Amino acid sequence: MFRTAKRVGIASWKVLASLAVLIYLNAPTYAAGKPKPPPVPTIDPAIVYMTYGGSSGIGNLAIANADGTNQKIILSNSVWNRAPSWSPEGTKIVFFSDVAGPGIYVLSINRSTGEADGTPQKIAPIISSYLGMAKPVWSPVPLPVSSGSNRYFVAYSDTTSPNGSDYSIHLVDPSAPGSQFKLSSSLVSTTFGDVGMTWSPDATRLAVSRGRDDSQVPPYDIQIVTLQATDCPLGALVCEVQPRQSLVRDIAGSPLMTADDLLNPTWGNSGAEIAVGAFIRPNANSDIWAIPVLYPEGASNLTKTNKVSPPDRHETLPTWSPDDSQIAYRALGNLCNSKDRNFQGIVVRNVSGKLIDGCIEKILIKDGNFPSWWRNHVP
Repeated sequence: MFRTAKRVGIASWKVLASLAVLIYLNAPTYAAGKPKPPPVPTIDPAIVYMTYGGSSGIGNLAIANADGTNQKIILSNSVWNRAPSWSPEGTKIVFFSDVAGPGIYVLSINRSTGEADGTPQKIAPIISSYLGMAKPVWSPVPLPVSSGSNRYFVAYSDTTSPNGSDYSIHLVDPSAPGSQFKLSSSLVSTTFGDVGMTWSPDATRLAVSRGRDDSQVPPYDIQIVTLQATDCPLGALVCEVQPRQSLVRDIAGSPLMTADDLLNPTWGNSGAEIAVGAFIRPNANSDIWAIPVLYPEGASNLTKTNKVSPPDRHETLPTWSPDDSQIAYRALGNLCNSKDRNFQGIVVRNVSGKLIDGCIEKILIKDGNFPSWWRNHVP
């Protein structure tokens, strides 16, 4: 009996030993002292931007999740692609490029894979000698037109003659390449005119930054353009109601006059505020401001508005989160969570001023530029 018990004990020990070996061989690597691999971020494209250096190169188009993860280049060319903007349903991107001649292009995106679907399609040529001014933006909802139908439009800036200086608003139906038409006549005499622009949430208005009108001192302001679909000139499906409303004036400009140094207004999704990157004298840097849309006409400055970004830096190209609680923008200079005083890239901050990870702003995308947050993105 003793021998039988002994044999049973030996057999049990062998079974336990075998189980231990199986458990060891099948255990995850972190159980052997190695860290558990992080989960792969879910593809959830929310922000489209232009790469601006580093390993990603300059002038490529890329997308990322709202928290800056899953950064992925979707278009890489030997030419610069800039100023991307989402379509309302988040499956297409409109941008300026010279990939097949200067113009406004549309690229389809597969949201489940985060990959480009096909190749860029040109929907309108650009004749401007200063190509960075175009900055196309897709209407968030369709507009009623004179024919009685509802159509989406892409608004962009362009001149009306080669090497001209009369920048004006142009519209094109993205589903009908070659359908572009001029919305307005420029009211400036020299250099620039209607440049950066943004749609109101209901697409009945455009906020347009205007630069270098010699009749204005200082020569910058933001105007509200109201659209109508009746009594429009021949060939114009939509036209503007005159006179325009001046939202804010006397915004000092930059002597650099580059595409991202102008005002670049962005209308919040609630319709209550418009964010701009503006140079205010005597500072040499640009700050981000949130301007109430109901600001009195003919306002003299931005002192009664909400300054969003920190002082003594250079911030431009704001874009609102879908719920208007945050603004992402391009920043140059030292950040509290970066030791790189020469940092350049896209950061985000809470409009309320509440800290993010102990800082007033969080780095989203290093070496990113021209960010555009999809209006309808819901995390």
